[in-house]
Amino acid sequence: MRIFLVLIAFLMVGNLFAGNPDTVAALNVDSIVRCLDTKKIKDPDELAAIITGPFETDSLKVRAIYCWVVQNISYNYAAYRKGTQHMPYRGEGIDAYNYKRICKTISTKKGVCEDYSLVFQYLCRVSNIKCEKVTGWALTSKPRNILKVTLSQSSSNHAWNAVMINDKWYLTDVTFGSGYVDLKKRRFIRCQNDYYYLTPPDDFILNHHPKDKRWQLLENPLSIKEFVNNAKANYPAFLAKSKKSYHEHLKEGKKRTESPCE
Repeated sequence: MRIFLVLIAFLMVGNLFAGNPDTVAALNVDSIVRCLDTKKIKDPDELAAIITGPFETDSLKVRAIYCWVVQNISYNYAAYRKGTQHMPYRGEGIDAYNYKRICKTISTKKGVCEDYSLVFQYLCRVSNIKCEKVTGWALTSKPRNILKVTLSQSSSNHAWNAVMINDKWYLTDVTFGSGYVDLKKRRFIRCQNDYYYLTPPDDFILNHHPKDKRWQLLENPLSIKEFVNNAKANYPAFLAKSKKSYHEHLKEGKKRTESPCE
């Protein structure tokens, strides 16, 4: 009954916002996704069908997929600290290996950034939505030592996604959007942060630098050195925007008596 009433309310106003990713957050897509019974679903194709089933447009489907991932997958900080966050590769081919990681993440509801981005990408693609996994550097704290490391540009420390809606690419980070790690308690704290949902490129570049510059989605992409300088100069502004988005979502969650934080 609950899901039925939510769907009726959604359908009454859906046409007002359908296809517009900037106003899709005005709909209660999150509540609909919360009502879906997916606890026992382990097949990613079946999961995608259930998540996107109530929605018709790509913008609503992407929002639903984002919501499911950030509400259900927890960051495996324990595995990250032990260095056991990656499944052993046994020469099965990269596609087969990634599929195994996706299935494991959906089954265990745990993963690291690579797993988050792979799950989001797969759920979008199987729903006929173009999506790419992007790797590069991301800031998780004040831009100190990590910025010096990025200058080598020999590796990366994070993965996120680019998704196409209405023939336009958008950036999203489902890992950061799902919560944060409390370093003192050494555990993951789930708390949805929509700052990382379809983030404008000018804001995303404040703490994300892709190895492939085209995924900056900027008219004038920043070099790694420019990214470092930009981060140093604008980190306080980025932090303020991120915290504001988090608190707004938390406040709205309390109004619905369903806090996004567990």
